[in-house]
Amino acid sequence: MNSRRFYFTHLWIPLAVFIALAATLELSHLDLTLGQIFYHAEGDSWALKNHWLLEQVLHRGGRNLMVLMLVILLGTWSLSFTVAKLKPYQQAMGYLLLSAGVAATLVSVGKHTTGVNCPWDLALFGGSLDYTPIFSRRPDTIPAGQCFPAGHASAGYAWMGLYFIALRYAPSKRGWALGLVLLLGLLFGVTQQLRGAHFVSHDLWTLAICWFSALACYCVIYRRPLPRATPLT
Repeated sequence: MNSRRFYFTHLWIPLAVFIALAATLELSHLDLTLGQIFYHAEGDSWALKNHWLLEQVLHRGGRNLMVLMLVILLGTWSLSFTVAKLKPYQQAMGYLLLSAGVAATLVSVGKHTTGVNCPWDLALFGGSLDYTPIFSRRPDTIPAGQCFPAGHASAGYAWMGLYFIALRYAPSKRGWALGLVLLLGLLFGVTQQLRGAHFVSHDLWTLAICWFSALACYCVIYRRPLPRATPLT
């Protein structure tokens, strides 16, 4: 794979797919349709909002586990400056920290600036607020929410850097790394959709932010995206 093909498969194809999916969700109101399927399936209420498995285990527990993993990674990366055995892993760990941090920060900034409300806030789903499309101007009478992009899904998707680390050091494992991260992000995302916290589009945007953050950080840290592979071991 040469550099041109690298950018074609990692930048342009994902960007085109993302734009197509985001436009489809926005223009077709598929968000509402899928949200209504979940809502009706739960008895015209968000019956699973406070379910112990979704709220305590997958939401709070999943979030705490991801924070713990970041703390462990930060501590190990810090030790790599003084522990010789960890030195070969220093750049990879630094990249993973940077890409996860950038992704989480961008998602957080988005949540605090877009003002999008959660499904459970909307009159269509038992709340009190009118639905406003993501990129439409929100009337001043509607209080701002903090539900877009999806924050909890980013706890999984923010580890997208694992794919690029595998691509560089163990190319045969890159599919497994990508699958693991996608599965984790999807699990967290569906958890919040079932609780009424997010629409599908919220998770899609989070996935895109995390992917392109990981790609950008990879290109900055490693400069040349496809040098000769150098195993970490």
